Amino acid sequence: MRNFLCCGNFNRCCRSECSCQRCLLQRCCQGNINRIPIGTIPPPTPTPTPTPISTASAIMLANETTQTVASGGLLNLGGVITNSGQDIIYTSPNTITLSPGTYYISFSSVVTNTDGAGSAGITIQENGVAVPSTAKYVEGTAVGGVVGTQYLITATDTTQISVANLSTVSNNYAQSNLIVTKLY
Repeated sequence: MRNFLCCGNFNRCCRSECSCQRCLLQRCCQGNINRIPIGTIPPPTPTPTPTPISTASAIMLANETTQTVASGGLLNLGGVITNSGQDIIYTSPNTITLSPGTYYISFSSVVTNTDGAGSAGITIQENGVAVPSTAKYVEGTAVGGVVGTQYLITATDTTQISVANLSTVSNNYAQSNLIVTKLY
């Protein structure tokens, strides 16, 4: 057995407990245990609180049937294909209600105008007011063409979205679809 010089109270730290710094830092001769002074072990690092992830909200509507919409009328958006979350509410047949947030909206339809006198197209409306940047119209034609538009909106309050025919004549709409996705 090996003897260690201690503080004077004990001369064999392995057989007796000695609390002097030298003995606490020495390797014990029995069991090979490292003695570490109390208070030198750093406290554990706290686990960070995870940042909550926002709940995704999205809706997809489709109307495959052909509908005739008079000038100034709202399109029937059809039925719900998929819907998730609680921030987007569909009120059939033509209104989407958004809670505050930022949304991406995409709409497309095959549009025809058999009158030939006006234009064929669509406009997204926000709370009943046309959003000029979403207006997509082509000169009237009996041949159907796909017309689509997109819109990025930041709603600061509850907002209603609809799609309207703001041309001067009736239009026929078929295979219409609307997708609304909440970004944040």
